[in-house]
Amino acid sequence: MLISEDQVKMLTAGLNPTAVSKRQGLSYVEGHWVIDRANEIFGFGGWQTSLVDLQVRDTCETPKGDRTQNKVFMTATLKLTVMTSLGTVVREDVGFGCGISYNSQGDCYELASKEAVTDAMKRCFRTFGNQFGNSLYQKDNPIHQGGADAKAAVDEEAAKKSLRKIVNKIAKATNNDALKAVISGCRDVAKELPQGMRDELNQVALARRAELKE
Repeated sequence: MLISEDQVKMLTAGLNPTAVSKRQGLSYVEGHWVIDRANEIFGFGGWQTSLVDLQVRDTCETPKGDRTQNKVFMTATLKLTVMTSLGTVVREDVGFGCGISYNSQGDCYELASKEAVTDAMKRCFRTFGNQFGNSLYQKDNPIHQGGADAKAAVDEEAAKKSLRKIVNKIAKATNNDALKAVISGCRDVAKELPQGMRDELNQVALARRAELKE
């Protein structure tokens, strides 16, 4: 392993919901968040990027009334190098950028190139996990609605303790209304359990529901 244990803990921690931005229904982390988080985890001198390739993929001009909308589409290939006391980790990925301007194509090239490079950087860092937005690729992750990151590393003993508490509450439910109240009250805690424990909890709840109907 080329990443220290402390860095692994930071990388596998849940993504802070306040870091998540929204645009057209999509969740994402912004470039400045990625840079700040990389500095915190790897150090200001612990990582660097180098531009491998930058290409224009398409350009177009579209009349909009008495004005002309200019568009430029670009891709950037970026190499990310992270230096740690245990070794060097290298990642490479491609980003896409679209520049739109009513002034000139020059503005479009500037916007498209910056967006493509930033996108490539974010995609490189995404391979390091939760802290750089990889959690957002899980569509049913509560973090999309401002909840806790479901992909966060879980303390196994703490999770087992939470599971036992909920199971005990379910066992004490004397009717279906009480059972529904228990399930509703424990929903947020249950969401943070590993998938296997959530499945086990679901089976316990279904079994207790069946018992109460008898």
